[in-house]
Amino acid sequence: MKKFNKKKTTPADIAPEKGAATQEMEAIMDAASEDTADIDLLLDENAPKEDLPTEVTDTDDGIDDIPDALDPVLTEDTAAPADVPTDVPPVKEEAPADVRPVNDAEEEDDDLQPTEPAPDEEVSVSSAADDTAAEADASYKNLGLYLHIPFCKSKCAYCDFYSSDKIVCQGRKTPEEMKLYCNALKNNMRIISERTTQYNVDTVFIGGGTPTALPAKLLLDVVKEVENDFYLDDNCEFSVEMNPATADRRLLKKLRKAGVNRLSIGLQSAHNHELAALSRIHTAGDFTECFQMAREAGFDNINIDVMYGIPEQTKSSFMETLEFVVSMKPEHISMYNLRIEDGTPFGEKKHMLPLPDEDTECEMYFDGIDFLASHGYHQYEISNFARDGYECRHNLRYWLGEEYIGCGPAAHSYFGGRRFSLRRSLAQYCKLLETKGTSLPSSLLDESYVIDRKEEVAEYLMLRLRLAKGIDTADFRTRFGADFDEIFGKKLEIYIKNGLMTHENGHYAFTPQGMFVSNEILSRIIPFETKYEKGGKNR
Repeated sequence: MKKFNKKKTTPADIAPEKGAATQEMEAIMDAASEDTADIDLLLDENAPKEDLPTEVTDTDDGIDDIPDALDPVLTEDTAAPADVPTDVPPVKEEAPADVRPVNDAEEEDDDLQPTEPAPDEEVSVSSAADDTAAEADASYKNLGLYLHIPFCKSKCAYCDFYSSDKIVCQGRKTPEEMKLYCNALKNNMRIISERTTQYNVDTVFIGGGTPTALPAKLLLDVVKEVENDFYLDDNCEFSVEMNPATADRRLLKKLRKAGVNRLSIGLQSAHNHELAALSRIHTAGDFTECFQMAREAGFDNINIDVMYGIPEQTKSSFMETLEFVVSMKPEHISMYNLRIEDGTPFGEKKHMLPLPDEDTECEMYFDGIDFLASHGYHQYEISNFARDGYECRHNLRYWLGEEYIGCGPAAHSYFGGRRFSLRRSLAQYCKLLETKGTSLPSSLLDESYVIDRKEEVAEYLMLRLRLAKGIDTADFRTRFGADFDEIFGKKLEIYIKNGLMTHENGHYAFTPQGMFVSNEILSRIIPFETKYEKGGKNR
């Protein structure tokens, strides 16, 4: 079990004794069948092909003109733009709130060296206008927009997201690289906007990195560009992430006035020694001041991020953090488990970190769920809790398989039945989008693939089971023309019997205990690693 193989902080070669909770869940996993469900059988025999969704092909609803073999295009190097440094170390992308599946080792971006696009190859997001022009009553579709800001004042020791702290503001001086990046980001949005004219953008999420590491003027320019380029739904959820150390009263008021209506503030812990152990640059006092300024600026939809399983943390100190958080009365709380990733400072010294043991982590998670529920925060996803009506709609669209487009290096998109992502190169991004073209250069692409029916079924299981509502078997039959119970029912009986899943009113869902070991269970249900798992996602 991947979850229960993490090293403890114990003397070398001495394995700590596993507690009752760990042993019980491992026993259930051992008893479960290793035979995964046959999705091929589901598609080929249990449902006539005419009852299944038509296999997605390149259409005007998606990315078109993408060459099948991208390797030659992706390796054409040219000199970097003069104003963009090439000595910034490779950085990795941030994924949606605790939505990062385990990724394979990913190829880095060669120290941010840029490449030129092949002269005759471009990637374009085709407008749906041609398809809908003939339909007089055609209605607008909904679209999510993610904007990536790859800058931080200081990169945390556990962070493997695509961000860098090598480019920072010094006093009132704005780094030229930040100006170049924001210019490129706006050109990216302009290209996308011309090809999504039949869409209403109903969720926007500016993440990173730390968006508020940008100078106020640049961040506000990016926010205003969104309104200039896209049709925003009247009820659009517009979120911006921020670190408490970058809070600014005037900026918060201007963001609210510009249309931003939701903030996500990274607290992580209410204890300063735990924050220091995480290499966070803020204190609990900074957070309190930041939260109060946000309320004064008019924000009535605020998320607070907290973490459990962090260095020097105990079960009692974690519960004190949750008590502090609920006392602030935010609308939403994200409760993440610290993950030690290779290639990070924490990954390099993971055997030396004073981490809680795995049974303590289990207790933190389950006690945290009960505590938040008792204070009016219902769990709607593995790591997310909200008061009624304040679920994060942008993150929900990831888990519900709805369309979104990401702008910025390392950003991921799902549009027109295709998943695609942009390369992890700040220098290349700035160079190739220095001026607005008619489409995105194909050399910006990291990956692009059409989702076939087999992949769609696997993604459906993986994403829907992240949600507390789980899988609706009636919805599954409508989408795939097959009986969920016949294909997966017997595979799930042992998890239901042992309290890791429920099967009620036509829904299969994880219990909190099942959510804690969901990756292990899913690996026993889905017979292959999905491309979605390999690629990761936006926050």
